[in-house]
Amino acid sequence: MDELEAAVDKLCFYEQPIFAVNNEDTKGKLQEYELLLRKAGEDNKFPAALFKEYIRNNESNRIFCNWMANELKELVKNKPDQYFSFNIDPQQLLYPSTIEALKALIPYQKTLMVEITEAIPSKRYFDQYYNNSMIEPIKQVHELGFRIAIDDVSSGMNSFNIVREYGEYIDRIKLSLLQLRNVSKDLVQETVMLWRSMAIDNQIDLIIEGIDNLSVSDWLVDNSIKLQQGYYWGRPRAIEKN
Repeated sequence: MDELEAAVDKLCFYEQPIFAVNNEDTKGKLQEYELLLRKAGEDNKFPAALFKEYIRNNESNRIFCNWMANELKELVKNKPDQYFSFNIDPQQLLYPSTIEALKALIPYQKTLMVEITEAIPSKRYFDQYYNNSMIEPIKQVHELGFRIAIDDVSSGMNSFNIVREYGEYIDRIKLSLLQLRNVSKDLVQETVMLWRSMAIDNQIDLIIEGIDNLSVSDWLVDNSIKLQQGYYWGRPRAIEKN
C-alpha cells in the first residue's frame, strides 16, 4: 500500500478539447475538456498496470480517489469558468471510497461531469450482471447531483441495450469512431445514426470521438451532431499547473 501511496505523485491529467461545431463556424467553439489519466513522462500513455492496482479493492481505490479529488479541486479553482469531464471505471463504482470522493467534489459539480468507461469490472457478484450492476451506482451518482456521461458506447459493457437502461440517469453518451476503423463507411454511419436516435429519444447529448479529418466532421454537422472530439480538433496535452 505504501508503494501505491507514493506512486500517485507520478500520475497526472492530460486534457483533450471537445468542440461544438456548426455550419456557420467551421472552426468550432471550445465546449469543455475531457481529463485523461496519464503517467508523467510517458508521452500521453494511460498507466494501465498501475491503475489496475489502484482499483483492486476499496482501500487501494481510496488512495487513487483521494488523489483524483484533490487534483480536480485544484483544477477547478484555477479554471472556474471551464467545464471538465473525468473518467470513472465501473469497478470503482462498486467501492464506497469512490462515492466518498464524489461527495467531496459536490461543491465543484457545476463544472464537472462524471464519465463512466466501458471497462468490464473484474468482480461480478451476481447473475444478470450487465443488466443490473451499474444501475444503482449510476443512480447514486445522479442523486449526488453530478451530470453523467457513458463513454465508448458499443464497446465493452456499454452496449445499446445496457445503456438504454441508464436513460433516465445520464446526460450524455460518447461514441468513438476509433473502434469502427475496420468497417465500411455505411456501417459507420448507420452506427452513428443509431446512437443519435437514442440521444434524441432520451434528450441527452451525443459526442462523437476519434474525428481525424474535416470530411467526417462535416458529415456529422450535416446530420445535426455538433459535439465532436478527436485529433482533428486537438490532441491531449499535459495540464500546466500554476
